[in-house]
Amino acid sequence: RPAGPMRIATTSVLLAMLPPCRRAAALVSPCARRLSTARSAWGGSANADEERERRREIDEARRRPPKRSEPPRRGRGERQPRHWDAFPATAEFVYGTAPVRAALTARRRESLYALYHETPLDASTVRLCDELELERVEQPKGRLQEAIGQARAVHQGVALCCSPLTQDVLEAAFDAPLWLALDEVQDPRNLGAIVRSARFFDCPVVSCAKNSAPLSPVASKASSGALEEAPVYEARNLVSFLANSKPHFRVVGAALTPGKRTHREVTALKHFKLDGRPTILVLGKEGTGLRTNVIDACDDLLCVHGRLPPGQSQVDSLNVAVTAALLLHHLDLQIDRLNPP
Repeated sequence: RPAGPMRIATTSVLLAMLPPCRRAAALVSPCARRLSTARSAWGGSANADEERERRREIDEARRRPPKRSEPPRRGRGERQPRHWDAFPATAEFVYGTAPVRAALTARRRESLYALYHETPLDASTVRLCDELELERVEQPKGRLQEAIGQARAVHQGVALCCSPLTQDVLEAAFDAPLWLALDEVQDPRNLGAIVRSARFFDCPVVSCAKNSAPLSPVASKASSGALEEAPVYEARNLVSFLANSKPHFRVVGAALTPGKRTHREVTALKHFKLDGRPTILVLGKEGTGLRTNVIDACDDLLCVHGRLPPGQSQVDSLNVAVTAALLLHHLDLQIDRLNPP
């Protein structure tokens, strides 16, 4: 480790050998500062004064405030204010052309806050918005996805910010030839598809208050807007609802397959006949079907038989939404035969 002039010369040679980027970093290191001090002491007081002046200018530049006075920019991860932030936290977004048009036409929602669209709206939608004095706001596709809260939602360039749908509570069924009761159907897409079929056959729907899919925008989209206008009621206790309806209605449950989860007799759909009384058709949730206490509350059980022999395939039943469409169509035909126009 040389001392004096020899040490300074050695350090200078080493610095000269470094690349420019490494050399700049080395000049601000403690070793480089010691080298500058040693050079100043070796070369005289003039170099020392110049070094002190240079350091003072650097310190002042660091303490000097930035020239631009505008507020700092938000970070990329920080959320910008949105137009819908002013609406209640309970507001939801109905999306898709058919559900939005149905919601504007049915007017069953208590509040309609704003309509967001990616492309220009058609004349009929604009006319509905004008009638309702509804604000229209153009938004890019990404903002619509953010508002809906689903990255892959097929919104078709339009979303309606509104209050949620509500359900009236029923204790018993009232006058209608055919009702559809849902025992804990939990998939919102199945709920939407079922409500669409029920609306097509003019059939009121009642669902359990607990463990059931809500009347959400996802269900409204799956129903193609039928959820916005269909009569969908709520039963706090489905078994009590069926018991209260029995004096005037025949309660028919849809079983998965004969002998599965029940020891009662199950009638195939092609052999099932209505007796002229109003009917409540009860469908169970996905996978497990009707609960035991709901089965006990049914007067009859029926099922849809497939072509495959039992045990040959794992596909031993239909989706609950498909089953609902088949049964409603079959029962509706029998109602027409019993009550010809």
